Amino acid sequence: MRAGATTKTRVLLSGGGGTLHGTVKRDDGAPVAGALVIVSPHNEDGLCAQATTSADGTWSIGAFPRGTYDLEAAANGLMRTAETGFFVADGAMVRADLVLGRLGGVTGTVESSTGAPLRVRVLLRSLRGAFPSGRRSPTAGAFAFEDVRPGPRS
Repeated sequence: MRAGATTKTRVLLSGGGGTLHGTVKRDDGAPVAGALVIVSPHNEDGLCAQATTSADGTWSIGAFPRGTYDLEAAANGLMRTAETGFFVADGAMVRADLVLGRLGGVTGTVESSTGAPLRVRVLLRSLRGAFPSGRRSPTAGAFAFEDVRPGPRS
């Protein structure tokens, strides 16, 4: 092509991508407002997009190019969850409903063989190698752990 010349070309535009949408709820069915939903390429590190759920737990993110994506959702006081392998085609509306489990707690008392409460430090350890957490009981014999993830402990 020479300077000042005009040429014609054909441009093919894609359908504008697809949309991922859905809800984030607790394991008891209650919607989770303010949860963070993160979308990444399937089986790869990296962030494609993120959204925050509305008061009714719904979320939507559009304009994804054709491909497969993984989702992760997180909210304060709840267990994080991940779901993988959502295929999005041009113009598709792909629904992904995510469930966040609630954290638990452990309470108890430590007593001597005579039944007298003991003032001790109690450790709660994960059998999966996570760091132990420990608390000294504020009153003799009593202990409490909050926000404990499910799993074996000692």
